[in-house]
Amino acid sequence: MVEKPSVAILVAIVMAVISFQAWGKPGMYAKWILNPYTVKRRNEYYRLLSHGFIHADYPHLIFNGLALYLFGDNVLFITQTILGEIAGIVFFLLLFLAGIVVAALPSYWRHTELPHYNSLGASGGVSTIVFFSIVF
Repeated sequence: MVEKPSVAILVAIVMAVISFQAWGKPGMYAKWILNPYTVKRRNEYYRLLSHGFIHADYPHLIFNGLALYLFGDNVLFITQTILGEIAGIVFFLLLFLAGIVVAALPSYWRHTELPHYNSLGASGGVSTIVFFSIVF
């Protein structure tokens, strides 16, 4: 029997693929990064989420991917035990995505008048997974 790949690993792979693409495409990088000034003026609220899938460099990507790998399976086990297999996966993904958005909100509110302020990375989503694991 072939074991299914971990959802946490799949999310880390998606982050890596998107980061690699963005590093090679400055236009994509510029459209996905969180720039609160641009978000407010152009109503590009998707950036509150998209910035979580691009990273500044290899160490940033590796750290987030490793933390997601180390804690993600524990969170998946907890959520799937409580909610069932599919609902546990959905909850895990929503938890990760919500963590990205919620972590971005203070920066968004604080920097809407600063055109050169940018933020990126999945640290908010990864931190949510890490702390969920610690709490449970």
